[in-house]
Amino acid sequence: MNKFKAYVRKNIVFVSILSVFLVIILGIGIFYITQNQGTTKPAKDPTASDKTPVKKETNISSFSGHFNGEDSINLIWSVDEQKAKVQRLELYYNKNILADVSSLLSYELPLSTYQLTTGTNKFVLKAYLSDGKVITKEADVAVDYVLSPSNTLTPSGDGFLLNFSYKFGTANPVGIPSISYTYGSKGNAAAAKVVYRTTTTNTLDSIFTQAKTEYFLDTSKLADGDYSLNIRYFFKNVDESYDFTIDFTVKKNSGEPNGSANPQPSETPSDENSNTDENQ
Repeated sequence: MNKFKAYVRKNIVFVSILSVFLVIILGIGIFYITQNQGTTKPAKDPTASDKTPVKKETNISSFSGHFNGEDSINLIWSVDEQKAKVQRLELYYNKNILADVSSLLSYELPLSTYQLTTGTNKFVLKAYLSDGKVITKEADVAVDYVLSPSNTLTPSGDGFLLNFSYKFGTANPVGIPSISYTYGSKGNAAAAKVVYRTTTTNTLDSIFTQAKTEYFLDTSKLADGDYSLNIRYFFKNVDESYDFTIDFTVKKNSGEPNGSANPQPSETPSDENSNTDENQ
C-alpha cells in the first residue's frame, strides 16, 4: 500500500491525466446508454393487426335476375345498410324508371306490360342514401329469342301437317327454323319424309311477332302401324333449338290416318338415323 502511495506521489501528473480520461470515457458511456434507452421502440405485439379497421359503407350487395321461360323476368336484390340509410330505391330500364321498390326485395316484370324484348335486357337499381350519396348496380337478363313454342300434328292426305308456332321479338327476327328428326320408340319410320312448306307471321304489337312454320310429314311409304319421331326445330340465327316427340298412326286401308303430338319438350334426339330439312 505504501509503495502504491509513493508511486502516485511520484507520478501525480500522469495519474491525474489518466483519471480525467477515465471519467470522460465513463461519462460518454453513460450518455450513450441513456440515449439508446430513450429511443428504443417497444416490442411489437405479434397479435396486433397492421391494418386500420375499414369503415363499411352502405352498398347494394347483390342484384340479379332471370327469365322464367314463359313471359316475365324476375329480379332480386339485397342492400347492405350501414350508417347511411336508404331513403329511396328505384328500378330503371333503358334509363326510364319502372318502379319505386323501396320496400321490396324482388320484382316481377311481364314482358308485354313493360315492353321488354328478347335478347339482353339491362336493368339498373338506384339507391338514394341519407348522406346525399346515390349508389347503383346493374343486372343483365337474357330472354330467349324464341318464345311460347308449340307443335301440332294434323292428318292431311298421305301424311300429316306439322305446325310449329312461336313468338319472337319484332326487333330481333329469328329466321325460319330448320327441322331434323330421328326415329322414336314406335315403329321404323325410315321411309317417312318431312318437307318444309311455308312460314306466316303476324305482328302482335310493337314488341312481339307471332309466327307459324308449316311442314308436311309424308307417310305414303310407311306400312300401317304406330310410329313416333323425335323432332327438333333449330333457329340458326340465334342458336336456339326446341324438341318435341310426335306419335302417329298410319291406317291406309281404313280411311284417313290419324296422329297426335306431344307439346312437351322431348329428350334431345340423337344424331343416329337423323334427317334434316334446311328450308333453303
